[in-house]
Amino acid sequence: MVAINWQYSINGQMVHPTDEVLADWNYYADVTVSASVSLSISDAKEKLGLGPYARVCWVLIARSTGTPVITRSVPRVAVNGAQEIPLRIPASSLGGTLSVELVLSLFEPASANTSPFAPTEVGHVIYTSTTKVRLEGNSGQVAILPTSFKDQGLSNPSSGLWWLRMMSQDLDGSASGSIWVWLNTDNPVMNALIEKTASETSLLWLKFLKLDFTRQLLREALQNPDLDQNTDYLEGSLGALLISVVKLIGPSVEAVKSKYLEDPGRVEAELQGAIEGASQ
Repeated sequence: MVAINWQYSINGQMVHPTDEVLADWNYYADVTVSASVSLSISDAKEKLGLGPYARVCWVLIARSTGTPVITRSVPRVAVNGAQEIPLRIPASSLGGTLSVELVLSLFEPASANTSPFAPTEVGHVIYTSTTKVRLEGNSGQVAILPTSFKDQGLSNPSSGLWWLRMMSQDLDGSASGSIWVWLNTDNPVMNALIEKTASETSLLWLKFLKLDFTRQLLREALQNPDLDQNTDYLEGSLGALLISVVKLIGPSVEAVKSKYLEDPGRVEAELQGAIEGASQ
């Protein structure tokens, strides 16, 4: 009954998923998903038992595992033949795996149908099809960006190495949109890291960055009064990421907080060991 062709674009540029991965996506890019559909209205109405004056409509519904936000397109009345149904999804609503569902539903019932089994309620779902693409891995990646500390107004801009910046404290929001790691392009050591990521020196600096990044995340977790290990945070959310860091050290936020207040150096040493053990 329906022929569908899915298309993706990032900030207006057409892209093609590879092995169901949208590799060109980054944390600040909007994604537009378009479903090019072809439908015979007369055939559809005949099969559904709808009267000649009934109308059906298309809508796209997007969900990401990295955020609880659901994005919907404006309903479009289905026409006979080819039609394109687009949906722009803002970067703040993206993360993890993106799932987009195309739904055909009853928009305007007919006064008289040809079958007693025909749909009669507005919104009755007639047909669905779903496409999925992975935007990032399962580890809850965060954005790492080359940035001039001088442009950010920091003192001694050529001395700083990196800056973990919390853009949001929303525990239900996407971790990738909440946390940015800025590498200082004014520092020659960081420039070497950016330009030659596979070198032995760069790998050593990346190791230190990972340790410091996780240490700062632990501090953020222990300082957040709303973080609760009993809450079922969505995969890829800031809350889920912070809880995962806490659990590297202890069973609960309160238990780790108590240990940290008693001896923060010991806790950070345990954290280093936990990170090293996980990476081996």
